[in-house]
Amino acid sequence: MVTLLLGILSGLVLGMRYRVFCLVPAILSGIAAITVLDRMNSVPLGLTALTAIVLTVTLQIGYLAGVAARSALAAAPAACIAEQEPLRDQSAATS
Repeated sequence: MVTLLLGILSGLVLGMRYRVFCLVPAILSGIAAITVLDRMNSVPLGLTALTAIVLTVTLQIGYLAGVAARSALAAAPAACIAEQEPLRDQSAATS
């Protein structure tokens, strides 16, 4: 459960801030951390592999959600600007 939440939240942050190339180092460091912690606690290898797969998938899902959020936030100001009326030229009115 913790792996799911951390993976999705980390992916969201990465998706909002960075490009796709940041996923590979994030996945590799996460897998390395999981492997070291699971070996220290004598967790079976199958469960370690499953946890690594869950982390990889949740990071990618979170990254996609972060990219979608970044795209939606970037489009929002553009839509507000497009809805505004064009400004009138004040210099022609005062002359």
